Amino acid sequence: MDFSTANFSPAEIEAQNRDLVKHADEFLTDEDNGLPVFLEPEAVQLLSFWCRTPQQMRRFIGIILNAKYAVEKEHKDLGVWILLDDPDLKKMMTKTLRRYFNALRSDEKHIKNVENYLYGTMQNLFGVWWNQQAAREYAAKHPKEQNIDDERTWD
Repeated sequence: MDFSTANFSPAEIEAQNRDLVKHADEFLTDEDNGLPVFLEPEAVQLLSFWCRTPQQMRRFIGIILNAKYAVEKEHKDLGVWILLDDPDLKKMMTKTLRRYFNALRSDEKHIKNVENYLYGTMQNLFGVWWNQQAAREYAAKHPKEQNIDDERTWD
């Protein structure tokens, strides 16, 4: 079997790509059949509205992963690990992707390089998520400090 694009007409390739992109949320997020991609089905479906080919989707997902790795590398001295299977982070990623596409569509920010903008957007998201996790962890380890702040009053 040879499934290379050389064996298909441009119309067939377009139909194949359209089918793969359209159904990506079904097979990329299926936990029962292998390792799913880290995005919620809703986020993958959102990508399918904007990406025309599986290669574009793969590139998009790769940029998100590169942003994650960059944040971890930048803060490795603090032991930063970003857990992509965290349900809160998954929701935040979906919301961030919607904001990203809204910024592209509205053209308010006059984005010149959509890939760089995605990378920066996702880096910011991962930084915010990690800071939230660190704050929760700190509060759990230092409950008295939290109570002191709550008990202060100005007379």
